[in-house]
Amino acid sequence: EQKPEQKPEQKAAESDAPDPRSTNADPKVRAEAIANDIKRKTGTFGELDPPTVERIMRDPDAMRELRKNHPDLWKKVTTTRAKIYAGHDAKLKSWIEQNVPEAKGREVEIRNVGTADGVDRDYRAGYVVTDPVTGKKNFIELKKESWVPESQKIFAGETGGPTDSKGAARWAKDHQQLGTDQYHAEASIDMADQRTVWNEQTQTWEKTQVRPNIDLVKEGCSTLLDPEGYGKTYETKVIEAYAEGNTLDAYKQASKATHSLEGVREGYRLQDFEVKDLPPKISEGMQTVADVDAGRLTPAEAEARLKEAGYTGGLPDFMEKISGQFAGFKWARQK
Repeated sequence: EQKPEQKPEQKAAESDAPDPRSTNADPKVRAEAIANDIKRKTGTFGELDPPTVERIMRDPDAMRELRKNHPDLWKKVTTTRAKIYAGHDAKLKSWIEQNVPEAKGREVEIRNVGTADGVDRDYRAGYVVTDPVTGKKNFIELKKESWVPESQKIFAGETGGPTDSKGAARWAKDHQQLGTDQYHAEASIDMADQRTVWNEQTQTWEKTQVRPNIDLVKEGCSTLLDPEGYGKTYETKVIEAYAEGNTLDAYKQASKATHSLEGVREGYRLQDFEVKDLPPKISEGMQTVADVDAGRLTPAEAEARLKEAGYTGGLPDFMEKISGQFAGFKWARQK
């Protein structure tokens, strides 16, 4: 008697692998252990194996220390990781072309947001269209809801993780993988490079690629479209990393926020807006964040300093104030 065909059993939603961050509270110590492990496994010219890279990817704070203090070994991590991404991207591209109606018959691409050698990976999917008049190619992104769940399953399959929907989503988050689009909670409209514009020739509204508004703001050519939302974008990134226990990563995101605040303030000054001096307490907090970024303070030391400065909740409290500084630009007036 023939047995009915059974679907392959999916992996369990949770991995039994221990959290690599549990070995030591200090990410520098963990990074040195990772460095020694890489040296032992690869020697001078050997390649690093994917399972080791998978474990490293679960510890973003140690990854930042490794990247800063052992660039040669970090290169080995990113070389193997790039192969993992290439396998994921090829499968995702094929799946999108076959399953997302908007992408059928299109030239689909998976693109990174940010640098290829960064600790985390924000990426998006879309298709390329060519302007018949100018020949310019534009990247039109696809809404994340149409492809991110499949992307997470593919990534988990490529790295030995759980392939059920809930488990794959958690696995992707734990490995710093974020499939995104302009509507994501961490993607402010001022960062978006996607717009719908009116085409006079076709008399229709069409999606197209544009320069992000934040670039124009910092050049003194525009103002923030959603000041509050832009600040919340950074606040969300920091608080999520902080809540996960990745404090060094949280401070790195906070550093990006403070640098951006300085750029926005300068952009508004160039347009003759009245930009008041920052409160001393804000400036002190920004300096503390800068000291962590430069390696002059550890996150623990920075937390103590922020609390002494009056931020009783540490970095999250400081980021709430930074977010408020961005929100205040909605009241900006020219002189």
